[in-house]
Amino acid sequence: MQKNTIVEILKSVLLGIVLSLLFIFIFAFILRQFSLSTKCIKPINQVIKTVVVAVGVLVFVKPPLGIVKGAIVGFLIILLQHVIYGLSSGGIDFNISFLVDLICGIIAGCVSGVICGNIKAKY
Repeated sequence: MQKNTIVEILKSVLLGIVLSLLFIFIFAFILRQFSLSTKCIKPINQVIKTVVVAVGVLVFVKPPLGIVKGAIVGFLIILLQHVIYGLSSGGIDFNISFLVDLICGIIAGCVSGVICGNIKAKY
């Protein structure tokens, strides 16, 4: 892998993690202020995970190989999110739910990488 590719991936992952933490804090604040049902937590968390992967890829990943870089970024963001949130809540679980999140993150990264490659290749 070229040095530029590694830098792109690291920047994307860092942006994704920072945005993820920011969005989770905002969501927690909204939950607390408006006494929302706990049923909305899982879907909103999944949306947050997908959005941060997409934003990380779209901002920093450049063609070629957008799909591969996106998949790597998606994998790393979801893995690091899981570890960070697991450590903050007192334990890390590597279960089927984590595997589903990981697959969704990889898919979001791949799709974002394809979009990124098509958009940036035109400009």
